Amino acid sequence: MQPNEITVKTFWGFFAAGEFEKTSTLFAAASKVYWPCTGEVFNNHDNFIKVNRQYPGKHKITLEKMVSCADTVVTVVLVESVFDDHPAPLFFRATSFFKFAGDRISEINEYWAEVIEPPEWRIKSGLSERYAASR
Repeated sequence: MQPNEITVKTFWGFFAAGEFEKTSTLFAAASKVYWPCTGEVFNNHDNFIKVNRQYPGKHKITLEKMVSCADTVVTVVLVESVFDDHPAPLFFRATSFFKFAGDRISEINEYWAEVIEPPEWRIKSGLSERYAASR
């Protein structure tokens, strides 16, 4: 495993344990985190850590995939979220692109999607099939 992959695996380990503040040591000083799906940017890692600390609900995070090339590591995580106002867990997948400056995370671009059932018409028409994705 490459050093940047170890850093990202450590990052997700801290998040899975709810130890968000521990990720602070993994970031470069001038790091940024982008959430393109909502058009947000966190101009420093402290704000990114705070928003995750304050995010409502309880979350179980599972690292599903990791691929790296040069100064970039890409991950897919499965997030199982339980909210007080929702009777059943909700599932999300986040695809994150970690960019590095030296041995520190300088940028993250993170894309979130809710895990949902496919539209009935695609299944009925035979254009697609269900497969056993983890959830």
